[in-house]
Amino acid sequence: MVINYAEKNYETLYVNWDLYFDFFNQFILFRNNSIQTDFFNAWKKRLIKSEKKAEKQFYTLDLTIEHFPIKLTFNSTFLGWTCVNIDLIEKIIYKNQVSPQMVNIDSFKLASEHLSKHYLEPTSKILYQPTHKSSKFLDMPILIFHPNSFSFGPSVIDGNNRVHFAKEKNIEKVPCYFLTEAFFLAHPEVFLDEFCRDIFLFLADVHFFISTPYKTGKLKFFSTKKEFNHFQNNSTLFHI
Repeated sequence: MVINYAEKNYETLYVNWDLYFDFFNQFILFRNNSIQTDFFNAWKKRLIKSEKKAEKQFYTLDLTIEHFPIKLTFNSTFLGWTCVNIDLIEKIIYKNQVSPQMVNIDSFKLASEHLSKHYLEPTSKILYQPTHKSSKFLDMPILIFHPNSFSFGPSVIDGNNRVHFAKEKNIEKVPCYFLTEAFFLAHPEVFLDEFCRDIFLFLADVHFFISTPYKTGKLKFFSTKKEFNHFQNNSTLFHI
């Protein structure tokens, strides 16, 4: 059972992993069928293992830390949720002394407004969804997940109420940090549990191998061994 961190009561969701991977197997990641089968079988085994581990460890998690669920989609198909530790992300950013970017407030769009019209279609706007709690701390930068390869657009993962306040007060720009997939791949410890980490890394793998297939050399001779090396060298399965 997968924990749904998007719900206040943290309800669990049943996932039919056979159907889940049947969906992905319709997309060609590798020219060699056996490599594609190995890829999906390995990920299926890992996700089932981390799903069980996350379920057992759920009651030991410190849920008082600030955390935020991120909706994962692929080709406009909803795949599930991952969840990240906001407190830890902020510590990493501040430790590295990264300077925020000033972003025009017109770059943000209310998520409920966009989703009611376009559902899962991506948008160039940064989606935000306030809880309507008072927040005037505009000096605190907004955290934005801004995918480079994932098939969905940018969204606020911390600072939704600050964006809402800035819009209400017609404040032109707000400080922001943009976090791409690369940040999460470099800091897998920011995920709330192992399943949250693995489902994100799996989706990153799928996008990588679809967009970056093995290319033959100058002689245009296909090599199964080289494609397998391409799989081993680049899959996060071998680097977790």
